[in-house]
Amino acid sequence: MKKNNLKRFLALTSIAFAYGTMYLLPYMKGVWYDQMIAATGFSNEQLGFLVTVYTIVLSITYIPGGWVADLIKPKKILAFSSALNGLLCFVFMMFSRNYAIAMLVWGAAGFTGGFAFWPAMLKGVRLLGTKDEQGRIYGIFEALNGIASLLASMFMVWISTLFVTEIAGFKGALTTMGSIGIIVALAVWFLFDENLTYNEDALSESSKIDLKSFVKTLVMPEVWIVALLMFVGVTIFDLLAYLTPYNTSFIGISAATASFIGTFRQYGCRVGGIGGGFMADKVLKSSALWQIVSMVAFVPLVLVFGLIPEGATVPAVIMGFVLALMAYAQRVTCYSLLTELQIPANVSGTALALVTLIGYSPDFFVHTMWGNWIDQHGNDSYQMIFNYNAVVAVIGILLALISFRMVRKKRQFAIQELSEES
Repeated sequence: MKKNNLKRFLALTSIAFAYGTMYLLPYMKGVWYDQMIAATGFSNEQLGFLVTVYTIVLSITYIPGGWVADLIKPKKILAFSSALNGLLCFVFMMFSRNYAIAMLVWGAAGFTGGFAFWPAMLKGVRLLGTKDEQGRIYGIFEALNGIASLLASMFMVWISTLFVTEIAGFKGALTTMGSIGIIVALAVWFLFDENLTYNEDALSESSKIDLKSFVKTLVMPEVWIVALLMFVGVTIFDLLAYLTPYNTSFIGISAATASFIGTFRQYGCRVGGIGGGFMADKVLKSSALWQIVSMVAFVPLVLVFGLIPEGATVPAVIMGFVLALMAYAQRVTCYSLLTELQIPANVSGTALALVTLIGYSPDFFVHTMWGNWIDQHGNDSYQMIFNYNAVVAVIGILLALISFRMVRKKRQFAIQELSEES
C-alpha cells in the first residue's frame, strides 16, 4: 500500500509539473518583460498582442479538446503537450526576432495549453484519488504545481544571470524552459502509471457541452455575475505582469532583479488562494461576502501605485506582493461562488466553461491595449493602467454586492421552504 502511495504521489507530481510549467511560455512577460523587449525588438503593443493570439486559440480549442480527452488516455495527452510546449520554446529562441513566427508559437502554445491538455490534466488528477479524497488530492496538486512554477522560473532566472548580456541570458532561459518541458514530458510518461486508478467514475464522465445545457446556462444571471467577477479579478491579475516594466522603467530596479521579484509575485503568491479560501469558508463563511471585501480592497491597492514616487523600491515591491496575494485570494473563490449561488449540478460543467470563457476574456484585449499605452505615453501610461484597474474594481464592488444579495435571497427562500414543510 505504501508503495502504491509513493507511485501515486510521483504520478501526481509529474502532472503538477506538467501544469505548473505549461504556462511559463505564453505568460513569460510577467517575469521577463524587459528582456523580451530587448531580445525580440517587438513593441509593447506587439508583445501584448501575443497573449491575444494565445487566448483566441485557447478558447477555440477548448470544447473540441474535451471530446478528444474523452477518447485518449490522459498520460499520452499530457506527455505530448508538454513535449510540444518544450519544442516551442526552442523555436522561439531560434527565431525570437521574427514576429510572424512568434505569433505562430503563441498560437501553438494555445493549442498545447488548451485543447485536450486542460481536461486531461483534470481527469488525470481525479483518477489518482477516491471520491472521498478529491478535495485532498486537488489541494496537494495545487501546492505541487505552484512549487513547480516557482522552482522552474527561479532556475531560469538564475541561468539568465550566468550570461553577459540580457539577450543572451534571455535565450539561455528559453533553452532551459524548453529542456524542462521535454524532461517533464518524460516524467509524465514514466511516472504516471494509469493502472493506479482510484476513481473509475472519472473515466466515464464526459466533459462535452451540449447545446441545450449551454443555452440554459447562458440565461442564468447567477452565472453571469460570477463570470463578470472573474473578469474583474483576471483584469487585475493581468496588471501583475505590468508591474515588472513599471519596476524597471519607473521605479528603477534592474531587469534581473525585477525578474526575480516577478517570479515570486507571479508564482510564490499563489498561497493567497489558500488565504482567500480560509477567509471565505472559516472567517466570513460566505464566498459572496469575501468577494465584496476583496473588491473593496482592490481599489486603494491599485490606486496607491500612482502615489509611489520614482525610485521608491521597497513600497513598490511590497505593494506588488500584496496586490498579487489579493488577486489570487479573490480569483480562487469565484468558482466556489457557483455553489453558493446554487447553480444546478446538471449544468455545473457548462457554467464552469462559461465562467472561464467570459472571465478570462480580458486576455483578448488588455495586454494589447496596455502595451499600446506604454508605446504611446511611456511612464505616464502606468497611471492610466492603474486608473483603469481602479474603475474595473469599482464595477467589481457593485457585482459583488449583487452576488451577496442573490445569495441572501436564496438562503431566505430555503429557510422559508423548510419552515413551511415543518
